[in-house]
Amino acid sequence: MGINLKFELKADSKGNGTTLIMLRITVNRKLARIGTGYYILPKFWNPNAVEQMDNWISKKADDHLLINTGLHNKLRAARVVLLGFEAMEIAVDHKLLSEAIRAKWEGNTKVPGPEVLKPGLLKMLETEIEQRSHSMPSTVFAFRTLHNQVKAYSKAEIPFAKLSLEWLDLFHVSMLKTLAPTTVGRRMTMLKFIFKRAVDYGHLPTEANPFNKFKIKHPNVTKEKLTLENIRALETIVLAEDKRLNDARNIFLFQYYVGGARIGDALKLRWSDVSGTHIAYTTTKTGKRRKVKLNERAKAILDYYEPRTGKQQAWIFPWLRPSLDLEFVELNHRDTVGGATALINRMLKQLGEKLELKVKITTHTARHSFADHVRTATGDVYLIMQALGHSSLAVTETYLRKLDDGLIDTAIDAISGETSVKQ
Repeated sequence: MGINLKFELKADSKGNGTTLIMLRITVNRKLARIGTGYYILPKFWNPNAVEQMDNWISKKADDHLLINTGLHNKLRAARVVLLGFEAMEIAVDHKLLSEAIRAKWEGNTKVPGPEVLKPGLLKMLETEIEQRSHSMPSTVFAFRTLHNQVKAYSKAEIPFAKLSLEWLDLFHVSMLKTLAPTTVGRRMTMLKFIFKRAVDYGHLPTEANPFNKFKIKHPNVTKEKLTLENIRALETIVLAEDKRLNDARNIFLFQYYVGGARIGDALKLRWSDVSGTHIAYTTTKTGKRRKVKLNERAKAILDYYEPRTGKQQAWIFPWLRPSLDLEFVELNHRDTVGGATALINRMLKQLGEKLELKVKITTHTARHSFADHVRTATGDVYLIMQALGHSSLAVTETYLRKLDDGLIDTAIDAISGETSVKQ
């Protein structure tokens, strides 16, 4: 961060010809100025003064020693404030730094007291991102995006003491201008979590948390799902002439057949994950090991992509470049998995149009459809709740999180049918 402190003269003079000496504060090319309380005739000002020599005022001025000493003390106090922020690893802007320096000069012990020196919202978000560096890449990306949104809105660090209900309302409105309500709801939920962390760490009093009065709105969204008839139509449509459409259809159906696997997990499946009648993998989102039964339809898709000898570490589905290893894919999740998912979703949209489906198909539709079909096939509420990994069927975001292997197999058996070889 580029920060510079320098004395200069105010542009205009008083009636007696003297001019106020100002401290110019530059932070990343943005300026703030504070009056020092010292006035001097411009002819006694040394624009080429060297800080270490305390020679801002010419010796020809009667009070040069008094003013130079005063300026020295003020600059020293300003640097003490700056060092305090740096020691706490708090990013400051020109306004916050000028406010803190002015308070220091005035002997105000309340500003920049403990509330200013505690980590602000941006620092808390940065810490959260760092702590989640080994979490699901999409989660890290979401927090990084939130950090960037807060930074773009606030322009600089904000102490929690200054984050009010009004600030939350205005930030919420600003996001609604460019983002869907569901996305904004998720962002505000993440922000609420950060505020709770701030309370837990003692950076914000419980009673001062603006989320005590802010209600996050989560709009009701209809989760698109396919009927069994739609699934069968997707299985039987002839796509041999269009390999990419065929590959998109196959990975979608495989997600569905193996218990509504997430697309990120399906894309990263390798032949070494296949063992006889089951496929085992570690979920990216939860880090849990899953062992899932392969029904005949899933096996038919694997047979279509059967590996050559010595290719056990190769990807099952041809959406990630063969030269990429798992570590690279994990580190570059947004570009690799994210890019492949976007392409697959475009292909699925074309498939939906070919089949004249009334619903929009995405890779996530496979998860919604699996849970809905198990519910229809079994009527077993407990099984569905386990499949969703949540106490409420309405929360489809956590599909299958807590489903144990035996229940997964039961659920897969419930939707299994005749083998369908993928062309």
